[in-house]
Amino acid sequence: MNGGNETGADAPAGLRAVTVMLWISAGATVLYWTTFFTSGAVRTSSEAAYIAFERAFPAADAWLAIAAAISASMLARRDPRAILWGLIAGSSFVYLGLLDVLYNLENGKYASIDGAMAAEVIINLFSLSFGPFLIIYVWRHRQWLLRS
Repeated sequence: MNGGNETGADAPAGLRAVTVMLWISAGATVLYWTTFFTSGAVRTSSEAAYIAFERAFPAADAWLAIAAAISASMLARRDPRAILWGLIAGSSFVYLGLLDVLYNLENGKYASIDGAMAAEVIINLFSLSFGPFLIIYVWRHRQWLLRS
């Protein structure tokens, strides 16, 4: 284990960008839910079924944000546990992205794109692209993370 030392010149390409994206994801998740429960600006509908569906997400999104933050911190420190937390965060992105996309498809949400729905589409695309990327990234660089 590196013991918290800097990652050094042998760090994998894109490490800083991946770490920054994880921190941004964690922060954006907190911001999204703060906005959802305060101003409602990110809500795509006022229908009771939609509100009930969205209210089922905060705990899972909190898990994703925590996993992303832990993964970012451990990647930056070259802590081997970044492998586990990167896989957890990546799979959480995929799971939540798929759940959200399926709901949106089944309920015709993509039929009319306003500002809130455009943000939702961006979140969906990010989740379904960054999640698999993160899984592949940490797995591909696991040997680097495991080296002392």
